[in-house]
Parts: sequence; C-alpha cells; structure tokens
Amino acid sequence: MKRTLHLALFAAASLLLAACNTARQPAITSLVVTVPNASVKIEGVEKILSIQYQLNGRTASALNGPLAAGTYTLPMEGLMCYGSNLLKVSVQVVGRGGVQMTLERSATFDYAPDPPQLDLSSPVAAEPGRLVVVPVRVASAARFGCPASLEFRDDSGALLAKEPLMVPGQASVNLPAIDAEGTYRYVLEASLGDWKTQQPFEVEVGLPVPKGQLELVVEGVAAADVLVNQGSQTAFNGTVSGSTVLELPTGTYTVDGLPKDGYIDPPATDVEVLEGQTTTVTLSYTEGTPPPPDGGITLAEPADGALITEPRFNVIVDLVDPDPYVRMDLQFTDKGILDSWYVEGNSHFVRDLILDPTLYNGPHDLLVRAQKLDGSWVNGPTIAVTLDVPWNASAYVEFENLPALVRLVPGESTSFSTTVRSRNGFEGTALFSGDQNGNVAVSLSPPSVVLTNGGSQNVTVSVQVPAGAVSGEYAPRLRWQDEYGLRSGSQSFTLQTSRPPQVSLDVPPKPTAAPVTVTANVSDDDAMDRVEFYLDGSLVATDTEAPYAWSWDPGLQANGLHTVRALAVDSLAFSGEAQ
Repeated sequence: MKRTLHLALFAAASLLLAACNTARQPAITSLVVTVPNASVKIEGVEKILSIQYQLNGRTASALNGPLAAGTYTLPMEGLMCYGSNLLKVSVQVVGRGGVQMTLERSATFDYAPDPPQLDLSSPVAAEPGRLVVVPVRVASAARFGCPASLEFRDDSGALLAKEPLMVPGQASVNLPAIDAEGTYRYVLEASLGDWKTQQPFEVEVGLPVPKGQLELVVEGVAAADVLVNQGSQTAFNGTVSGSTVLELPTGTYTVDGLPKDGYIDPPATDVEVLEGQTTTVTLSYTEGTPPPPDGGITLAEPADGALITEPRFNVIVDLVDPDPYVRMDLQFTDKGILDSWYVEGNSHFVRDLILDPTLYNGPHDLLVRAQKLDGSWVNGPTIAVTLDVPWNASAYVEFENLPALVRLVPGESTSFSTTVRSRNGFEGTALFSGDQNGNVAVSLSPPSVVLTNGGSQNVTVSVQVPAGAVSGEYAPRLRWQDEYGLRSGSQSFTLQTSRPPQVSLDVPPKPTAAPVTVTANVSDDDAMDRVEFYLDGSLVATDTEAPYAWSWDPGLQANGLHTVRALAVDSLAFSGEAQ
C-alpha cells in the first residue's frame, strides 16, 4: 500500500513539475483567423507590453499594454486584401524573471467577398492637345486595406499610367494629350490582390467634352489667390474676389486657397465636377496665425534630396495625432498618386513602394497628405527625391531545353532539368512558379536564382498529374518574374495525360475449330486509335474500329500452348494490354 501511495505522489509531483515548466515558456499558443477578425492567445508571460500585427506587409494596428496573458481580438475589417492574405503578429512580452522578449507567429488565409466591379464609360471624350481625363470607379460592398492597381495601356500594350485606388473608390486618371482628332483604343487592367480584370475602352479626340461648372466662393477676405489642379495640370490659377464660376471638363479637381498674411487659409479640397451641374466650393479664411503647414505629418524617410537607386524603397510617415484623419496618400506632384491607405487610428506607417523606372526615373517632388473626416486634405511635407535606377525594361529570362512532350498517367509525377538563361542583359534575382490546377501541378526548384548578364543556371521542374485529372493534352506554363514584379514572362511545354486503356481478352481456352474469334474488350477515357493482336509475340492483326476482334485459325499452328496478347493504343498513344 505504501509503495502504491509513494508512486502516486511521485507521479503527481512529476505532472505538477511538468505543468510548471510548460507554464514558464512564453509562447503564442494559437493564432486563429475568423474573418473579419483574428484571435491570438499568449501564455506563459508575466505581462504583455504590446501586440502589433501586419497584414500583407503593411502595419495594421497595435494593442498597447501592459496586458495580462490571455486571448485578444485583432480587428481586420477594412485592412484585408482580396484573395490570399498574410497576417504576422509580433508580441513584446516580459517573461518569468523579468526577461523581455519578442514572440512572433503568422497565418495565411483567404478573403473572398463579392468581387469588386469596375465602372468605366466608353468612349471618353477629349480635346486635342489636352490631357485625356478618364473617370474610373471601382465599386465594392467590402472595404479593402490594399489599394487596387489601375494600369492604362494603349493598343500596342505600352503602359501609359499606373494609379493606386482604395476600394471602394473613384478617381480621374490623366493620360497623355493627343493632338490629332480621331478614335484611340486603350485597355484598363485593374487588380486588387488576387482579383484581376481588364476592360477595353476608346477615347474620341475631338468629341465634345462633357463639362460642368465649378463655383469658387471666398469668405472672410475680400479676395484670395486660388489654385485649381486636375492631376498635374493647372485648370485655374488666379485671384477670386467674392466668387467666380469656372466651366471645366468633368472630373476630379483639387481646389487650394493659397496662404494670405494674417489669416488661416482653408485646406485643399478634392471635388468632382459633374456634367451639366454646378459644384460650389467655399474657401473660408479666418484671422489668426496659420498652424504649422505640415498638419502634424512627418515624412521621416526618405530624406530630402535622397537619391533612390532601387525600384523598391520604403517611405516612413508619422502622425502627431491620427484622430482627425481618415486616409493618406503619397504622390509625386508631377506624376500623381503612388500609394494610398486608411489611417485607422495609427500614427506610424511604413509604406513599401515599387516604382517602374521606365515611368519614374528622374527628379520628383514627393508629397504626403492626409484627408480629414470632412473630406478636406491637409498637405504634409514635400521633399525632393531623384530616382536613378539602372534599368533595362526589355531584359528577360528564357527557359532552355524544355522537353517537346511530357506524358503522364493521372496519379504519376516526373521531373526534368531545364536551363534558365539571362537574355538581353537581365541581371538580378529571377523568381519562378508553375501552373497549379486540377489537372497539373508544376513547381521549380530552386524557386529563385540570381543571374548575371548572359549567365545561366539549371533548375529542376517537377510535374505532377493528380489522380482525378481529366485526360487530354495541356500546355503547362513555367513563369518567371524579377524580384520587383516589374518584368515577367512565361513559356510552356506539352503535357499529355491519360489513363491507359483497360483491356480484357475473350479467347476459347482450347480452340479446336477454325476460325476462332478473339475479341478484345477495351475501355478508355480517350478515343481509341487501334488494337494490335499478337500470337506468340508476333503481330498478326490490327483492328481500328470496335468491336476489336481477330479471326484466328488454330489449324495453322502446331498443337500445344500458345500465347495470345492484345495491345490497345489510344489517340494520345497511351497503351494497355491483356494476354
């Protein structure tokens, strides 16, 4: 009895010790996403100093401590992207003994509400020699945290403009002016995470441009200088006494009452001029000392006068007080908006920009601004930056030595080696991917290589055909892109997949009379090409139409054991046999 009691006490003590040791280990024990929120459970800590989380590389929000160990909700509504999302959580904690440490955990999940709807009217009217203003609207019942990318291309495929747009939202995008009257064709390619669509449209140069009226009213002073811009083009720059009415083409305009000594000037405001309607903007000046011009906005990085030599760089923005603001954007004053995001109560933002050097190389003024709840905009600092990125837009990567044909039965896989080579001066990292669908899965190893000018490396291509694949001929694609996603391409190879024909033979076991009919019963996913009959290893007959049969005269063979075999070959040259 004592022995049993001692063992029980020892086991209980061991369990208690194990539990204590486990409790001493700080950890994020679970990270669960249930759209539109996530929950994170943190255990084994004395206290939590902060919980910070990012969605798709963009800082989402933070919960500041001190907090006790437990489960916390991370709101993500309005912060997610369409399709695949990556959530990263970083927790600053104090463990047992006062040791500070960082706990990290990530999760991937899909967010697929009803897809956005692209609204673009065609044709777009334009005046000769003036910017082509294209009004675009992306409607959505859901709000997203990553901007949509709007790419405008001419009928040759050349990229003319690239604009980000928060969804839902609308914008007026400026395309280069056209001098000659006529009809010009364009394509708008829109993407938001995994959602992609494109819409062709036409521009009619010389067609009457729809116009509306913009009324400017100045209050608090007798007169003030007012600037009205549409993108980088100035629509009005003059003095307004009391009020004035401008007749302008429809579109979005920024109205800015310029500073006046002894007065607080009104904030810049974006307004929409609608066809046949009058939009009134009141510019109210009040006596006093103007607040700091940056509106509590700091552009911490890049530095004024920075030389940027890579397509990818960070812009760091801080807000003294985020409460008055709804969203922010970054723009080159000569090119338009580069990035846009919602404030969501945050005061620190690290924006990861990738700019196409073919469009942006050169000097620019970088402006950050914030939009208030009333829709007005507050300009933050403007700094000078120069993009001087060595760039070859026509450089590409080629897959060499691809097989002419790969043949696989569903459920089988194979691999082959291919050479990836720098062409036309490509230098840098090339990232690889392959088709992934219900009929074929293609992957490349390694998934990326660094190529020198004219250099090459070998990669292994793995091809798997799922067991449930549909028989047929396919052209799986191998894809490459540079590390910035600015240059990309693909090549394909031919894949044939089919289940082998299923064959059974009907042969009399002891044929004595002539002739004897030997029948091959064949089933296959594809059309049959032929059935070959063999006697003792020699081809004796071929039948190309069902029922597949051979008339055999046993009297022509010597008495004894003979082997009859049927080989069925389908239209893709997959074969099956029976004997």
